[in-house]
Amino acid sequence: LAIAWQNVGYNQPPHPSFYLGEGMTLPVPQPDIVLDGSASGSSSGSSSGGIVSIEAEDGTLGDRWNIGYHTGASNGAFIEIDPSYNNGTSSPECTSAECVASYSFDISSSGNHRFWFRIVSENGSDDSFFWRIDDGSWNLENNRWGFGNWYLTDNSQVDSLNAGSHVLEISYRENGTRLDKFVIQLDSAPMPCGDNSINNAVSINITGLKKIFNRASGKCLDAGGNYDGANIQIWRYWGGSNQKWSVADVAGGMYSIRSTMTGSRSLDCAGLGISNGTNVQLYSYWGGANQIFAAYYVSSDYYRISPAHALGQCLDAWGTSNGSNVGTWSYWGGTNQQWSFSAP
Repeated sequence: LAIAWQNVGYNQPPHPSFYLGEGMTLPVPQPDIVLDGSASGSSSGSSSGGIVSIEAEDGTLGDRWNIGYHTGASNGAFIEIDPSYNNGTSSPECTSAECVASYSFDISSSGNHRFWFRIVSENGSDDSFFWRIDDGSWNLENNRWGFGNWYLTDNSQVDSLNAGSHVLEISYRENGTRLDKFVIQLDSAPMPCGDNSINNAVSINITGLKKIFNRASGKCLDAGGNYDGANIQIWRYWGGSNQKWSVADVAGGMYSIRSTMTGSRSLDCAGLGISNGTNVQLYSYWGGANQIFAAYYVSSDYYRISPAHALGQCLDAWGTSNGSNVGTWSYWGGTNQQWSFSAP
């Protein structure tokens, strides 16, 4: 859209006008607006069902923090540090009020919690920040990027949160890191997902011995070998042990998916990759976040399968023929990204 102003000449009235573009490239670029300066929101959150959800812009923000706006962000907004400031070290360069975003929250009952956060940074060079709870030690989060990706941290500061009031603090590291949302929840709560709902995963039971079918092709998840690094693909189901998977709930709605060929190897996102095109392979199970998956209900008994270290990504079949590769890709709703679980 272009707006044109018509100048007022001799003895002529103003005639405001505008032009509408035609044949514009799709998708239309989303607004990406950043406002300078500090802001103060509600700065609080209360647990409901063991879950505390906090919009990043709803805190007490120091002068160095900016609020940005994007339609893909939760509640349409995110925070990032002013571009003038950047810190590549292993500890915050500044922890005074101007450098920190602060959030008060209440826990209704004591328990073992986890700290989740949503990132809307698309640049792997702008992917880190620090956080702490109740004046604890500062924790570094690094290599956290990908638009809409959720990340999980589980350490002593959230393992045993007592009932009552607490304070979450965020300090900057790399400028350009865009923080969208924070969730502090009990270990037993389903993982957060999406851009606005705290908890839009559904309670499901997919555990046990399963064959896993792709919706686009009708073919099943198939291991191309029984060794570390064996490729994962789709193939017509014929009942082989390389097409059968043992699905186990390992952490309150987070699942390991192990091959029945040995039971010791599982689905694995190679190299802890978080970008589109990361390969999915078979690898010895060690419990890494790249070997643990969420299953989000889509429709008609099909699910999106997302790795715990990058929940904005999902298992994605790169074709419909026998041997088509399986990797990860940002979820966009394609049937090649939807899978069913059934007994073999």
